[in-house]
Amino acid sequence: MKLKNKSSYYTRKVHRYLGILLGVQFLFWTLGGLYFSWNDIENVHGDHLRRDKTYFPATVRLVSPQQALGELQSATQVDSIHSLQLIDLPGSPAYQIRYFAGESASHSEQEDDSHSTGHSSVKVQLANAVTGQLLAPLGRADAVRVAKKPL
Repeated sequence: MKLKNKSSYYTRKVHRYLGILLGVQFLFWTLGGLYFSWNDIENVHGDHLRRDKTYFPATVRLVSPQQALGELQSATQVDSIHSLQLIDLPGSPAYQIRYFAGESASHSEQEDDSHSTGHSSVKVQLANAVTGQLLAPLGRADAVRVAKKPL
């Protein structure tokens, strides 16, 4: 049977390949559904892969977060605080301070016509929770160690 024109030929070709593509997608969808329904729900969730949360002992001596904020304000301009969280860095507890820093004068002069809210992006500073001293950014080895900790 001869096709009347080229457009119906290409329409049939596109229809055939779209059908194959959707068929493969439905096949994988079905196989995934069978896998998840035949396996134990606890293994499917992956809860067994998570580590238990680490808690700090009640006897740990921490300084007030206000001391760390004071150190930060003396080191840099802090416009407002986004969040403050106690985290576990390898070896010691630390405060993770997320804050907004005001824009510098030269930066704001260059963008007088901008419609900014006055806040730049959120900046992050770590502070030792035992001493209140600001910590330098994590080095490569420390960052890799933190990243490799189980979830």
